[in-house]
Amino acid sequence: MLTFKSGRRCKMKPLNFSMDNLANQWKYLKRNLQDLGIWQDLEFKARQLIKFNIETVLLEEFALYMQAGCYQRTNLRKDYRSGFYKRSLLTTFDSIPDIKLPKAKKLRPQFKAIKKYQQRQEKFDQMIILSLILGLSTSKQRQFFKHFFKSAVSPTPASKLLKKLEQQLNAYRNQLLKDDYVYLILDAIWIHIKEPNIRNRPVLFALGIKGDGRI
Repeated sequence: MLTFKSGRRCKMKPLNFSMDNLANQWKYLKRNLQDLGIWQDLEFKARQLIKFNIETVLLEEFALYMQAGCYQRTNLRKDYRSGFYKRSLLTTFDSIPDIKLPKAKKLRPQFKAIKKYQQRQEKFDQMIILSLILGLSTSKQRQFFKHFFKSAVSPTPASKLLKKLEQQLNAYRNQLLKDDYVYLILDAIWIHIKEPNIRNRPVLFALGIKGDGRI
């Protein structure tokens, strides 16, 4: 229940953070981020993360296909590496150029990662943005990426890929902010979270205003 200075009260609906509900509210989240002036930065980082994830999965998938790692001597080896070729990848955040795909000397492997991404492009891109904002904070987020990685590679490499993604996310979320904010406004509010039982959670808001008026 919110109580205003005038004495008027407003009952708050519990916030539902289920993935289905988040998908329905995606356009509102994007609009709010645009209004705050931080969508462009998130979009740029999202493209970097998508490129990083796709290329990392492709390398793991290629090693499994070759049945040998780089410079590894084994009788199981199917072929030898022959550098990379590049292609663009269309995402919900515009096209990403110069995706590096491993190349073999003789064989032409068909990569699952590209196909899987194209099948789940919108969901994957949404998850990247949510993870940039929230980190891999929910089991559903972790399960989504783990399932995506496992669809292209075996469980052990999938776990390593998930750790690499988490490191990239943490590096972005813990980066130092530039000291060019003139005003810093802090506030907090108690909200009702449905998870699945309704609980009260404190949420802290921080708003920085720069000298040119930008947030």
